[in-house]
Amino acid sequence: MTGYYGYELNWLGITLAALMPLVVGAIWYHPKTFGKVWMDSLGFTEEDLKKGNMAVTFGVTFIMSFTLAYYFAMRYHAHGDNGIMAHAAYHGFMTFGYLGMPILIMHQLFERRSWSSILVNVGYWFLAVMALVLVVHLMPGAEIPEVPE
Repeated sequence: MTGYYGYELNWLGITLAALMPLVVGAIWYHPKTFGKVWMDSLGFTEEDLKKGNMAVTFGVTFIMSFTLAYYFAMRYHAHGDNGIMAHAAYHGFMTFGYLGMPILIMHQLFERRSWSSILVNVGYWFLAVMALVLVVHLMPGAEIPEVPE
């Protein structure tokens, strides 16, 4: 299967990129980073977080993250060795800044979330999207093939 511009998709890269929101989330929402602020803003305790089916939570999270990674791999492309980091940052920032952040903030405002909750979640998604896009762009196979003349 090829991407938007005709290059081959790197399925290993897409899969690794899909893990980034889980990795970033494990660090970001840890009680020693922003987890305590997030739990307090929602009225959660650590016991509350242990309830529910975590296999479903992490499974669906991975599937949705895979969908994001696939989109970025299919739609966006790297430009050779020069500027991959800047190019990845550009796509991650623009997509999150103009699509993800407004949707996330509006949704949480209607849920009557506190600004601390909103800022913790927006910060997490910004870093998660940037990490995901960076992995997609750094994996081989994101190059545009040469067009024969």
